[in-house]
Amino acid sequence: MLIHALFAVILQGTPAGDAPVSAVQDPAPAPAPVNVPAPTKPVLPRAARVKAEGGTVRNIFSHQGKAVAGLDAGDLVIVHAVRGGNWLEVEVPGGLAVWMHGRYLDMDETGRFATVNGTRVNMRAVPTAKNNMPLGQAEKGARMAVVETKGDWTRVAASESLHGYVQRSSVDLLDGLGEFMADLDKQRLTNLGRFESLRQAARHEAEMAARVAEAVGDMTQAREMMKRARSGDAAARREAAALYGKAREKTAKDTAALGAAVTDAGWLADMETDLAWIASADMADAGRVRLAEAATRLAEARRKGAEEAALEAARRRSDAEKRAGGNDPLGSKFDAMGWLHRERGLGRSTIYTLQRGGRVLMKLECPSGRYNLRSFVGKEIGVTGTYRPMPAAGADRVMDVGRLVVVSS
Repeated sequence: MLIHALFAVILQGTPAGDAPVSAVQDPAPAPAPVNVPAPTKPVLPRAARVKAEGGTVRNIFSHQGKAVAGLDAGDLVIVHAVRGGNWLEVEVPGGLAVWMHGRYLDMDETGRFATVNGTRVNMRAVPTAKNNMPLGQAEKGARMAVVETKGDWTRVAASESLHGYVQRSSVDLLDGLGEFMADLDKQRLTNLGRFESLRQAARHEAEMAARVAEAVGDMTQAREMMKRARSGDAAARREAAALYGKAREKTAKDTAALGAAVTDAGWLADMETDLAWIASADMADAGRVRLAEAATRLAEARRKGAEEAALEAARRRSDAEKRAGGNDPLGSKFDAMGWLHRERGLGRSTIYTLQRGGRVLMKLECPSGRYNLRSFVGKEIGVTGTYRPMPAAGADRVMDVGRLVVVSS
């Protein structure tokens, strides 16, 4: 019996009959666990719609990221991941327009498509590698549509596999993805249309840049011409006006864009100032021309008046000579009578004069060649013919002999 009691003590730790009540009672049951749901993550991928305020796709999930594309209210995107708690990694239907360095692209003959010629070429939000984290890399051989080119950089339409980041607060997550595929297809077409709009805008910008460069070139040449024009060079003034006219024609095609490009240099104002000066100089020249023309007309009128006066005086002298020689039966048969003299003129020229009473009546010439006046020198002759207009007041009359008769020798 003693042995059994010892075994009981060893097995239970206390004698069987002395066990305290508390030692043999069952412990109180633990309270039932409360089911607290763990934070849920959105099921991805899924569609999201941009809120009324619009949104911006960036190259990194931070406000310091570079903007890649703008999103309009109601646009759809596909969310692939949550980044940094407040940012979503998204796919934009139709892809994103990104920048790649031109050395890694081979353009086709149309200039509308390019093929990547490098390995894992960076695609960036803006055309620079400085402080501009790439969104991803393009593999060699990838073919992309060209949107625009600026310097060494080319903007291309990347595939939809290239993702960007939007702030979570700028979109509403939608339930699921599959049921929005039709809407996403429409969004894809809309975004591809935006690429075409970007391409056209870039083309217009390039054309404007070319026109600006041409206009600035014309203005530069015009300003150089104006230096000569203001020194009295009329040809330079006309050339400057023509160059300014070409520049003004180019500015008229898009005054706002061109004006913004050249107004900073003050060139438009200079052009207007120069054109005003040219107009004033042209008016002055026109006035001088009109004065010169008036002076020419006046001189011509005076010359004609002198000729008419000389002819009238000649007629009067002829009439007087005829009246003086009224008893001479030959006097009425000729326009003039007198003795023919030969004189030396300038150089080796010969002058024939008809003289009477020691006075030169006129000079005689025979352009018809009918008479050799030299044969009648020293003889009294009677002549009829045509008087030439007087070259100047007080000059000797000149007759072209039509008929010549020797009166006496």
